[in-house]
Amino acid sequence: DDAKKKGYLVKYLERKEFKALVKKMLTREEELEILRQDAIEQGLEQGLELGIEKGIEKGIEKGIEKGKQENQLTLIINMLKDGVSDENIVKWTNVTMNQLKKIKKNM
Repeated sequence: DDAKKKGYLVKYLERKEFKALVKKMLTREEELEILRQDAIEQGLEQGLELGIEKGIEKGIEKGIEKGKQENQLTLIINMLKDGVSDENIVKWTNVTMNQLKKIKKNM
C-alpha cells in the first residue's frame, strides 16, 4: 500500500515537474519569439536608415550633375551670344555638334 502511494506520489511529482518544464519551454519559446521580432524590427529600421542615406546621396549627386549641366548650358549660350564659333564651343565645352544645334534651336 505504501509502495502504491509512493508510486502515485512519484508520478504526481513527475507530472508536476513535466508541467513546469513545459511551462518553462513555452515561456522560453515566447522569449525567443520576442527576440526574433525585435531582431526583425531592428533589421528593418537599419535597412530603412541605410535606404534613406543612399537616397540622399543619390539626390545630392543628381543635383550636382544637374547644376553642372545648367552651368554648361549657360556658358554655351553666353559663348553663342558673344559670337564664339560652333567649332570652338564644341572644342571647349565637350558637347557634340548635334547637341549644340539643339541648344541653338531652343534659344
